[in-house]
Formats: sequence, C-alpha cells, structure tokens
Amino acid sequence: MNSAVDPKMNPKYREKRAKNNEAAKKSRKARKDRESATMKENTNLKIELKEARRQAAESVDQMQKIANEFAKTTTELEYYKQEYHRLQTIIEQQPYPLRDVTNRQKYEAKEYVTF
Repeated sequence: MNSAVDPKMNPKYREKRAKNNEAAKKSRKARKDRESATMKENTNLKIELKEARRQAAESVDQMQKIANEFAKTTTELEYYKQEYHRLQTIIEQQPYPLRDVTNRQKYEAKEYVTF
C-alpha cells in the first residue's frame, strides 16, 4: 500500500494525529492534576472541619460549665441576700444593751457628780 491510497499513511494525517495524541495526553494529565488537587483540598477541608467541630464541642462544654457555675453563684447570691435580710431583721429587733448601758452610766455619772 502506498501513501496515496492509504489515508492513515498520509503525512498531514499523521501530523494531525500526533498533535491530537499530544493534546489528549496533555488534557488527561491536566484533568488528573485537577482531580488530585481537588482530592487533596477535600482531605484538608475534612481535617479542618473535624478540628472546627472539636473546637465547637469544646466551646459548648466550656459554656455549659460557665452557665452551671453562674447558676450556682446566682443561687448562692440569692441565699446570702436572704440570709442578710434575715440577720438584719434579727439585729433590728434586738435591744442595744451596750448602748443602753453606756447611756445609763453617762446619766448616772451626772447624778453623782457634785461641784
């Protein structure tokens, strides 16, 4: 077979096929590189997401502890307020013995002082 009869042996055809094969090879490599980069990015994003979820869970735990401590402190504060008012009431209802004794001594001292 000669090149005039067989179109696959034509130099122009062979040149086009060679260029097309090279372009296809280049395109496959570019697609493979893109897929590889996408898979690498996907893996990195999964790692970042896992870390973000861990940090979020840790933050939720910390916030829960703080909320529990706040509730406990608020309860204690309310208890101490009530205790303060209870003691204030007791103090206000009691007589003032020291003041009364001091005043009595002061007045009694005047009675016995002679000039």
